[in-house]
Amino acid sequence: MQNRMAFQVFKYMKLHDIPPDGLTYNIMIDCCGAISSSKIASMFLSMMLRDGFSPQKYTYKSLIKASFSVLLIMLGKDNYRKAYWLLYQMSSEGIQPDVVVFNAILKKAFMEGRLRIAELIVERMHRMKVQPDPETCYLLYHAYVRSQKHGTALEALQVLSMRMISEEQSVLQKNRKYFEDNFVLAEDSEAELRIIKIFKDSISTKHYKKEIFEDCGDYLATALLYLRWCALAGMSISWSPDEGIWAMSQKNQLETLEKNKKKEMKSTEQCKGKRRNTNRQQQYILIGALGKTLN
Repeated sequence: MQNRMAFQVFKYMKLHDIPPDGLTYNIMIDCCGAISSSKIASMFLSMMLRDGFSPQKYTYKSLIKASFSVLLIMLGKDNYRKAYWLLYQMSSEGIQPDVVVFNAILKKAFMEGRLRIAELIVERMHRMKVQPDPETCYLLYHAYVRSQKHGTALEALQVLSMRMISEEQSVLQKNRKYFEDNFVLAEDSEAELRIIKIFKDSISTKHYKKEIFEDCGDYLATALLYLRWCALAGMSISWSPDEGIWAMSQKNQLETLEKNKKKEMKSTEQCKGKRRNTNRQQQYILIGALGKTLN
């Protein structure tokens, strides 16, 4: 109902020559996401650019939402490529993609069974210092489980849980003993209850050290619970997640992809250069022939 009203208001504005502003276009693009129409969203984006308004982070989020809403319903892989392009377009515009944007693309990769793409997205998040959230962990973990890679699923879950606490190694090392003794490796039966209590209590609760929790992310309790599950499953808990086998393999995979892409781009430029040289030679031959004719 609200979306229909928004379209009617926009139509009224156009009929009465009332110029829309950037906020108006953002609202309309968001409505397109709600009604699953990437085609109309693209139309509004074109109008927005034509009228001189630059897309903002909210605009790109809405475009991602529109792309995936349609994609999940009927359109296959075309919108997937568009959404992935939007991610890099945001970066080129100097707009930092947040975890919501990354999770949108990760969700589609998961639903298509594109495990390698999912891995690359998560590694790209890490490169851009975007902290994962519980949804990120869920999607990548279950992507591995679906592929029967249960051990790798736990490795990835441990690394992402560490990154949920902090992307900074110094923060992890600083709080390692406290987290291990009270939550992750605690042997008493109250460990899970203490973790659950973090959900309920503010960081100023007297049972916990306020300065420790101020250093950590919003999803600390979820991260500690995941780490405890990993420990109970028999995994060795490492507080230097970037040095683990899984993290290193993801880093190498992305670096290889980027290296190959640079080679491909260089090769393309060389081919273009050769074509330009060939065209020049043809022009010189034609000019020479024309000169002989004139003589």
